[in-house]
Amino acid sequence: PFQKRFHAKGENRVFISAQTGEGLDQLKAIMKRAIEQLAVKVDLFIPSQEKGRIFELTHDAKNLVQEENSAGINCQVYLMPNLIFKWRKYIQHY
Repeated sequence: PFQKRFHAKGENRVFISAQTGEGLDQLKAIMKRAIEQLAVKVDLFIPSQEKGRIFELTHDAKNLVQEENSAGINCQVYLMPNLIFKWRKYIQHY
């Protein structure tokens, strides 16, 4: 086949057909995995008076783990680097 004529190295290579678009789904999957690997594990504390922010956090974060106490909610999440600044007020450590 056509691909065997190329000697590209690496696991993240994809051959894409400009005529049929074959290979685009594979490229999208590789790109999605690469982007997801950029997420940073972060511990957050949301005070009780700001509990409403949890709804917003569920949209920004992956793998939300919550533990509620009388003072507020401790959360362990994965955030993309561009969202760290947005949630900096609540970050305990990362």
